[in-house]
Amino acid sequence: KPIPVAKTDTKTDTKTIYKMSIDIYHKFCLSNFDAPAKIDAVQGKAMKTILSYLKTLCKQKGDDSQENILNALKYIFKNWKNLEPFLQKQVKLSQINSNLVNIIQQLKENKPSNNIADDILAKYRQ
Repeated sequence: KPIPVAKTDTKTDTKTIYKMSIDIYHKFCLSNFDAPAKIDAVQGKAMKTILSYLKTLCKQKGDDSQENILNALKYIFKNWKNLEPFLQKQVKLSQINSNLVNIIQQLKENKPSNNIADDILAKYRQ
């Protein structure tokens, strides 16, 4: 008898990670805004795009497991307060998706961005 090939159902995996990520976002909204997440078709598509991008980043690091992708999403929301004020106000998933590269870059730097006036002053002080 041939040995059966173990197949993972990628559609089920995708649905599972999507549901879990929506739950993470919902908890983020409740804890920060005392309101539940509002998910419509546009926001749902944005979450799928966010997850796809995070999966690509995790794959570059060598581990694109569901757990790692969800941990990346959790990290973003956990460190939301470290973002510059403009990005902190961009809380819809569609806004987060369009600013994702900037959000990740700021979190990598692990410091909130200074405002323009502070940048100008810093140049003159040197």
